[in-house]
Amino acid sequence: MHPSPDLFPHVGLQPSVGGVPPGIRTPLGEVDVTAAIDGHPLRLDAAVVYRTAGGARLWVWEGGVFRAELLRCRPAYRLPDAMRVAGCEAAMWRLLATERPAECEVSCRWQAARRQSGSPEPATNLASQRWSDRGQRVSIGTPDRGGAVHYLPDGFAVSAPLERGAAFQTHFVVAWSAELPADEATRFAVDCTADQVLAGITSPAG
Repeated sequence: MHPSPDLFPHVGLQPSVGGVPPGIRTPLGEVDVTAAIDGHPLRLDAAVVYRTAGGARLWVWEGGVFRAELLRCRPAYRLPDAMRVAGCEAAMWRLLATERPAECEVSCRWQAARRQSGSPEPATNLASQRWSDRGQRVSIGTPDRGGAVHYLPDGFAVSAPLERGAAFQTHFVVAWSAELPADEATRFAVDCTADQVLAGITSPAG
């Protein structure tokens, strides 16, 4: 029997055959969203995929000692007046250690090597970096969890050691736009709360 969603709301979810990998496509390339449990990466072919009528997708892993669910959707981001982005997508992880403690790590990183490392974008309660190339800007953001958030040249990793029965949640948001002088639209777009990401469960995902 395939595992059904348990850690996310059951909002019109239907099983999906196959499914697009949970990477996020941007004008500068694809950003991969991955997780590892005790050092072992979660394999996409081991997940059951669900989809909402609005296009959001949910991957479910049932691994015996853990449960993992990944939501991919377009968040309900907010921008100051006159600011615009060309695209914004989110990935939210929920992990549960079911039988014993587990060392978990989730990441959001460029699929291909970048010529330049990301530039940090200072903000309150937000870890964010941006990359600019070919007249385009891409920002990746995640909630600031102090030492659990690791800035990498190509994105972020977030560590989450879980005790038995403990759950963990975090998210990544990726936004892109044309490169404009002194424009911070992508940084504002990736500064999403968990509720803003969850609002996208009924909105289309790219």
